[in-house]
Amino acid sequence: FEFANGAFFQFPALNLTREGLREPFEISKGIVLPAGTYDNVDWGFAYNSNLSAPLSAQGRIDVGGFYDGFRWGSSSTFNARVGDTFVASLKLSWFDVSLDQGDFRTTVIGLRTAYSFTPRLYLQSLLQYNDQSDSFSGNIRLAWLNTAGTGLFLVYNDLRNTATFAERGLPEGPLDRTFVVKFTKMLNLGG
Repeated sequence: FEFANGAFFQFPALNLTREGLREPFEISKGIVLPAGTYDNVDWGFAYNSNLSAPLSAQGRIDVGGFYDGFRWGSSSTFNARVGDTFVASLKLSWFDVSLDQGDFRTTVIGLRTAYSFTPRLYLQSLLQYNDQSDSFSGNIRLAWLNTAGTGLFLVYNDLRNTATFAERGLPEGPLDRTFVVKFTKMLNLGG
């Protein structure tokens, strides 16, 4: 159902999925899915308020088959907009999963922000915590656009382990840091 102001809700969406694993996969600590093909059915319910309003919300609820078991959970996002220059979104996703090999829960929390200095110059960031992997990641991108998505991009990524060495077998603290400078230019090779 869609409303004139852009609000929306659906119930339910029926999804038929087929997933395959060529080799065993550790989906959660100590829980290993065997190789094979997995066919499932799940139901999805989604909604959002008017996303062009200064404050808005959106989310979904998913229930159904997952590999050789069952999962249910939801994601909710709360958005704030200040004119056409600043947008911030706080997202919370969680799932409760029951498999033949064991059960687990997972939660991901993310904060996304974007500020447009001009239509062609903007700064974006995404900060995210995942309790399943005990990791915190950050991404900051400054873009100075030309035409057709070309231009200069400065990107900083940071990934950190928040668990102790005894819990994850990884050192606590930074795992990966990158700084990328990307410049793209469109060339007209025709006459």
